[in-house]
Amino acid sequence: MTSHPRVAVSVALALLTAGAAEACPPPCPADWDHNYRLSIGDVFAFVHDWFEGNADFNNDGTETTQDVFSFLGAWFTGCTFSPDLVVTSVAGVPRVTPGCPFDAQVTLRNDGNSPASGTMNVDAWMSLDGICCAGPGDAFLGFRPMTLFPSLAPGESRGFTLAALPTPGNLLIGNQYLIVRANANFALAECNYSNNLRAAPQLVSAASVSLSGLSYPSTMILGETALARFNVTNNSTCALTVPVLATLGDSSSGGFVNVPPLSTVAAQLPLTAPHCGYAGIGTVTFCANLPGDPNAGDNCQSASVDLLGTLSYEIIPYPGLTACQCRRYAYQVRVTNVGHMSSAAICSRTGICADADFNNYTRCIGGCGTPNTILFPVPSLAPGQSTTLGFFVDVCCNAFLGTQYVKAGPDRFNGCTNVCGIDARQSILVRPPCN
Repeated sequence: MTSHPRVAVSVALALLTAGAAEACPPPCPADWDHNYRLSIGDVFAFVHDWFEGNADFNNDGTETTQDVFSFLGAWFTGCTFSPDLVVTSVAGVPRVTPGCPFDAQVTLRNDGNSPASGTMNVDAWMSLDGICCAGPGDAFLGFRPMTLFPSLAPGESRGFTLAALPTPGNLLIGNQYLIVRANANFALAECNYSNNLRAAPQLVSAASVSLSGLSYPSTMILGETALARFNVTNNSTCALTVPVLATLGDSSSGGFVNVPPLSTVAAQLPLTAPHCGYAGIGTVTFCANLPGDPNAGDNCQSASVDLLGTLSYEIIPYPGLTACQCRRYAYQVRVTNVGHMSSAAICSRTGICADADFNNYTRCIGGCGTPNTILFPVPSLAPGQSTTLGFFVDVCCNAFLGTQYVKAGPDRFNGCTNVCGIDARQSILVRPPCN
């Protein structure tokens, strides 16, 4: 009959983790003084307890001479004493990174009838099939000497750490098994060596990081520098120097964050809002750019930023917000420095246009002896300082009817492209000539 290979592996794993059925000596009830050897001292101790009423050797609820005879029979028969070391649990880390060391937690129990003491080797392996050891695909991770002091009593368990187990750089990525074997060098005599090892599933993956907790000002003035705070988590078992990059419009800032294995580090990075561009809602993006990261999808975080210009334009319209063809109208533009530094004198543009786009001043009211738009200078302003300028616009007799827009802002068309500001716009209704 041909056995299924998966069944064979399962059976081998069961034997590996549970231990083969090798005979170990049973407990020795004749060792009455519990010093793990038979001597005349056990007889004296038993007789003393029997006269005290504490020697029910047969466990029948009464003390009789039969207990004495049973004890002496067992004492003359003798006992064999031996420890039996069993690895009861193995735990690695959430993921192991090839070429990086990691710690494994191990629990050892003595199932024998005498204490285990002395120094032994505990080794570790990484295995594709969970079967130890040195088979195809098995990788030896080294050993650690372990001294059982004080001795491990029968029935006692003890946990310990296999620290900084090395891994080869070519360790295969995927699901493997971490195997730990106690008393690997057979330094301690025991009655059953087959239950000295245990396998536990262990994921092996490439180095990976994630970024979280981005904190950034919700409002910034163009040209302003602020600190962004964020967390970088190293999901690998190697210390990593993680390159990080922040972008906001055409502005960017980069740096490196050192993160210990399997740790999270709080970091910060300065970022300057674009010195030029259009005010409005921008997006700041932070990315941890680790080459080869298999989980690159969680390496970036974004947040919205309300970008405010250095100069804020405000239109003070004439009453009614309506205009008639063939008439002249007056309005004012107030310009305020909302930045943190004095602004240079700049040129600006205003007009009444059919297009609401701040970039489009081509469909503006013209003819009638007035230009399509008006260019005007804005003097240097200290932070918080304002200036107000007045304008007259002739609405031509052939002007577009319907909704028009009074617009004002930095002139981006005549050498003032480095000017950043908050444009202003006010809608009006152009009607036929008024009576």
